Amino acid sequence: MVEGHGFRFDPEALVTFADSTSRMTGMIAEARGGLDAGLDLPAGVFGEVGDSSGFAVAFAECTHGMLARVDAVGQGIDGLAAAVRTYCNERTRQDEDTALGLQRAENA
Repeated sequence: MVEGHGFRFDPEALVTFADSTSRMTGMIAEARGGLDAGLDLPAGVFGEVGDSSGFAVAFAECTHGMLARVDAVGQGIDGLAAAVRTYCNERTRQDEDTALGLQRAENA
């Protein structure tokens, strides 16, 4: 956030962002569970032609590939939330250390 002539670190905003990002990961996992249930198709659902032409196998491979991409998106979002939390913690610690160092220098 820009404030005056510099930048201001807002840990609360970052934590809020990380929390909402984590909620998205949960929503993706929940939606993925519903997709999994819908992929359990009975044998022969596409009929004889679907089985003999390989359509049923191609459909299964395609849907499993899409689920893998959904998983990857969820993992990426989860990684983003973790990175934001880590940055926030490290930056807060750094600010506290800097403030302590300035206090010590002032009292010396």
